[in-house]
Amino acid sequence: MSIIWKPLVAGTLLTATADLYYTATGSNVTATITQASLYNKTAAAVDVFIYLVPSGGSAGDPTTVVKKNVAAGASASVPELIDHKLANGGKIYAKGLDVSLTISGAEHA
Repeated sequence: MSIIWKPLVAGTLLTATADLYYTATGSNVTATITQASLYNKTAAAVDVFIYLVPSGGSAGDPTTVVKKNVAAGASASVPELIDHKLANGGKIYAKGLDVSLTISGAEHA
């Protein structure tokens, strides 16, 4: 088994809709989240939602893992994501207009 440490979501600005930001793909690839952070560059607080979606699923209430209000100009860690696993085909979706999302982790194959 090989382990590749990498940014799963690399400092990406979120939109107002639940968009796809990462998929665990490849032959028998799974992923582990080790760290996650948010940065709100806007002048107003923003609600951020993060979804961990199994293969074949969709972002919505059943797959919501995080709802966090990030103050204007502030950073926030997201400890709720740490140690979550994504099976092959598992996805990370998120929304929160103009908030930057960074998620680090490892892919296992």
